Amino acid sequence: MSQEGQQHSENVLTNLGTVLPDLESLYKDIHSHPELSMQEKRTAGIAAEHLRSTGFDVTTGIGKTGVVGVLKNGDGPTIMLRADMDALPVLEATGLPYASKVTSTDRDGKTVPVMHACGHDMHVTWLIGAATWFAQHRNGWRGTLMPLFQPAEETGEGAGAIRLQTIVSREVAPTDAAVVTVGSLQAGTKENVIPDEAIIKLNVRTFDEDVRRRVLAAIERIVNAEAEASRAPKKPEITPLDRYAFVKNDPDATKRVADAFRSYFPAERVQQTQPTTASEDFGSFGTGWHVPSVFWFVGGTDPDLYAKAKKAGTVANIPTNHNPRFAPVIHPTLEAGRRWSLPLKPG
Repeated sequence: MSQEGQQHSENVLTNLGTVLPDLESLYKDIHSHPELSMQEKRTAGIAAEHLRSTGFDVTTGIGKTGVVGVLKNGDGPTIMLRADMDALPVLEATGLPYASKVTSTDRDGKTVPVMHACGHDMHVTWLIGAATWFAQHRNGWRGTLMPLFQPAEETGEGAGAIRLQTIVSREVAPTDAAVVTVGSLQAGTKENVIPDEAIIKLNVRTFDEDVRRRVLAAIERIVNAEAEASRAPKKPEITPLDRYAFVKNDPDATKRVADAFRSYFPAERVQQTQPTTASEDFGSFGTGWHVPSVFWFVGGTDPDLYAKAKKAGTVANIPTNHNPRFAPVIHPTLEAGRRWSLPLKPG
């Protein structure tokens, strides 16, 4: 790292200490007040207020509850940083003093518990912290910064059984990964009454658009064939629900981001992940705007907890996303996430 870069990094770390108490308080507040997809009005209001107070031009109500800030700072590239805001219909079981006690009404009119069980509360806090830092240090970069607070990532709206399980093993080549999960089965209301209809909800995840098309076609073929073989009185109705665009990192942009990270942090802390089947609609931005995009992960597990679990062979038991006991350790997660945004200054 150059002497200038080293001094800049040290300055960043010094300034971080002065804002961490505020960011911690903000994180706990957002965690305690989760909101379901397309209901993120309070969270959006907090984000908009922070952006305005630091000089961003702010537009609200995008995609219903989304918030976009624009900070122009001379000639240079435009960089978008995105944080998702929505929570999940999960009953929190972390036992934390700032745990959610919130309930809300979902899209079906049901009262459900609500919890930030996927880290979106930390994402919002990180982006507010990073945006604030960039606004306060405009002499260190040139270009345009666009922080985006996105609604409804969990439902795929914000950016854009039996033989069904055999699709993966029989319809897809071993080198093409795909996952088909029966996530919901609703049929009848009483054990001694045969229902006249049933609802089956599937979750399909692939790494390739062609594989996805083949899997969806196989689902439709198998469902129709089963209904015909069972002499169903009418053809099954197949309705697409949520859909996520593929998240594919641009190679050149990914290298630039990784190099920037390695200029700030020890090289062993920057690792390339393998493809995962997690649902994520971030890919909609790159494909929709025809611009390079990069998605990266920031760890949030307590290092001591992870070390003990690894030694005991129980890493798989650590609560992960969407688990009622999921809770990132505040420190150093809060510091790490905000710092990972700073090397990405527009120019």
